[in-house]
Formats: sequence, structure tokens, C-alpha cells
Amino acid sequence: MEAAKGVQRGSTRRKQPERRKAYTAAFKVQVVKKYLEESVPVSIIQQECGLSKGTVGRWVRTYRREGEAGFSPGHTGKGRSLPSPVKDKIVEIKQANPLFGIG
Repeated sequence: MEAAKGVQRGSTRRKQPERRKAYTAAFKVQVVKKYLEESVPVSIIQQECGLSKGTVGRWVRTYRREGEAGFSPGHTGKGRSLPSPVKDKIVEIKQANPLFGIG
């Protein structure tokens, strides 16, 4: 069977997902201080640093909430935890039915 004129067959190779860029804590603090202390507009920061508006906003919120410590390696923030009865029930169900859910 021939492909229609002008239509190309897709590649059989799967594309690898793009990896997220990892930024250092020092870089994040520098960006946040540019915005907060030097009043550099987010649009300029986006162009200079190649960041999205959402990323800059998220870093600013983290800095305001937790300071520079919020950017330290291994820091996960407050996070949310399940109530103990819910955790216990999940463990109970998983032990009774090992094939349920993920891993």
C-alpha cells in the first residue's frame, strides 16, 4: 500500500522525552532577587534566563514562604501527608491484594 501523496510515514523510533533543566539554588536565589530587590520585570527575566513566567512565580513564592532554604538540595517543602487511618487502610488493602495499584 502506498502512502498518499505529500504524506510522509512517521518514524518508528520513539522520541525521548526532554529532560527538565536542573537549576542550582544559587541561580534560583539570583533570579528571585533580581525580581524582588531590583524590580526587573518577569518578561526580561524570562528572556535573559530562558525561564517561563510560571517558573519565576513559583520560585518567588517558595522564596517568600521558606527563604533561601527552600532551594537547598533535598528540600521538599511542607508537602501533604495522608491521615494515619487512610495510610493504614491503604497498607491493609495492599497486603490483602498485592496486585492492586502500583508497585
